[in-house]
Amino acid sequence: MEINLSANIFEKDITFLFPDADYMGRIKLSALFRAFADIAGDHYIARNLDYDFLRGNDYVFLMSRLALKIHKYPESKKTYKISTWEYAHKGAMFMRASEMRDESGNLLCESDAGWVCMSVSEHKILRPKDFKFLCETTDKSPSVSIGRINMKEENFCREYLPRMTDIDMNGHVYNGVYGDIVQNSLSKEDFEKGFSEVKINYMNEITLGENVKVFTESSDNGIIVRGRNENTVCFEFEGMYR
Repeated sequence: MEINLSANIFEKDITFLFPDADYMGRIKLSALFRAFADIAGDHYIARNLDYDFLRGNDYVFLMSRLALKIHKYPESKKTYKISTWEYAHKGAMFMRASEMRDESGNLLCESDAGWVCMSVSEHKILRPKDFKFLCETTDKSPSVSIGRINMKEENFCREYLPRMTDIDMNGHVYNGVYGDIVQNSLSKEDFEKGFSEVKINYMNEITLGENVKVFTESSDNGIIVRGRNENTVCFEFEGMYR
């Protein structure tokens, strides 16, 4: 099996299904998060670095941060072109940019994501230089960027109890599920505004049986959502309304 570590841009077609859309016909954040996570995995599969191979070599990749700019919401039952590439290594993160375009080439969504590689046996984050299948990067930075989220005041919103179907093969809540956690923490009025830009920082995993308290901080232009368990902050999200 030949492993391709050269710099390249990977692309595929994606079709959103009826359940991926909300009652306003917009693709849910959870479906968008899943699409921009799946394309990274598909890129590695195309390099012959699939999940089973990596795990067999004591590696697993986890999304640490995601920033997403939504120029126009995709729609269900339509097919789009999604592309991705690694463009840098910063600290412990493998930086990845992605774009989604319609059949006419119009840009709908673009993202910046920071991924980390973890040693399965030691349960610790590895530096890119310690990953023996390190790929070359493509010199093409995204226009959107991940960053810190500054929450000044926590206002209790609700509790989130992970369901068994929320847990992925890594034993924690799948990153796409956080989109549902966030959107189900909004008022109906704010939900219907939709987002033009969002970013989420996955800080500490949520596992089955945990009780996560969800807090929000609202402004005229957007909202910050934070989830924490008894000991630590699990995630932070910031979204700007359309």
